[in-house]
Amino acid sequence: SGSYSFPKPYWDHISDSAKDLITNLLELDPKKRYTPRQTLEHPWVVDNTLDENIPNITQNWTDFKTKRGVIKSDLDDEE
Repeated sequence: SGSYSFPKPYWDHISDSAKDLITNLLELDPKKRYTPRQTLEHPWVVDNTLDENIPNITQNWTDFKTKRGVIKSDLDDEE
């Protein structure tokens, strides 16, 4: 069996809902562990997936791909 905790003060600012999701994702028994569908339907995911976040997600992904391209091209130059 595995064990974990949410030690203070590091986890004090994390919501109970987020901790519940983490707990269900870390469940050792595969029959009790959250499925992808259960994860996406969890209140923490549903409540934190707002349409207003979509532009930020899109921009972050674009930034990541751009930085990755720069890093890749930098590595290509070293070969």
